[in-house]
Amino acid sequence: MAADTTERIAIWRDARFWKISFQVIVLAIVVGLLALFIGNMNINLQKAGLELSFGFLQNSASFSIGETPIEYSSSDSYIYAFWVGVLNTLRVILAGFILTTLLGVFAGVASFSSNWLVQKISLVYVEIIRNIPLLLQLIFWYFAVFLNLPRPQEQLQLPGSVFMSKAGISIPWPDISPSFWLWFGVIVAGAIAAFMIWKWRTYVIVEKSESGQTQSMILGGLAIAALTIFLFGFNWVFPALSVDQATGQLDVSRPPVGGLKLSLEYAALLAGLVVLPSWYGVGTALQEFLNEEPQENLKLLR
Repeated sequence: MAADTTERIAIWRDARFWKISFQVIVLAIVVGLLALFIGNMNINLQKAGLELSFGFLQNSASFSIGETPIEYSSSDSYIYAFWVGVLNTLRVILAGFILTTLLGVFAGVASFSSNWLVQKISLVYVEIIRNIPLLLQLIFWYFAVFLNLPRPQEQLQLPGSVFMSKAGISIPWPDISPSFWLWFGVIVAGAIAAFMIWKWRTYVIVEKSESGQTQSMILGGLAIAALTIFLFGFNWVFPALSVDQATGQLDVSRPPVGGLKLSLEYAALLAGLVVLPSWYGVGTALQEFLNEEPQENLKLLR
């Protein structure tokens, strides 16, 4: 057996040692500076009679919030105001997630439509939207669209009891009651079942080379059931103009009563965050999915 002639390199000549040592030295310097700054800050706070804590979160916020999903006043605490902000963010996220998915799927499928006009319009629209920065789109939606709505005295009424004016947008909204949560749970369970059936359909088509017609019929039945629950299961409250007690006529100078009222700021933010990600994100992803194996993937979507 040949003798091992490999010589061990001295640790101070090993490049790995110096790389690790340099990182340790930098980390020690950073930690030391942080400790120095924090120590000086504590000394100055003690001299000023102040205390570093989160106790201020229980103090009165003393400011108002323009749009709140729950009751809020300026006398509430900072932590409660923070919670209101979190709920406002979740409102945008949840609504944006649903609308972005629906619009994005429509954009991706329309790009591969057999109709030449629909296909070209979709492709041109996607290219325009994806190349405009989000900030410019938000500015466009707010200043060019929503701020140009008519005055409250001349509010615009759309089909479906939708009212739009500079004072806000009123749309139909289901009454939040125990039955609402029951039907909402049924729809969520149906969505989970539809996802599992979709995976089953994909397996049947790809692995067994079958048509997947049975699974498609089940998905269609679930879609019809969900639409029926959405339209007739929920107790919808429609916005309506109030009646002037003196004249007995509709008072167009007052905002509609009932339904859900959206501020122009919320509507502009939601519109900007839905249009760009849906056409640029979901639509582009669906296009790439269809480009991989056009015939097979189109068969899965049909």
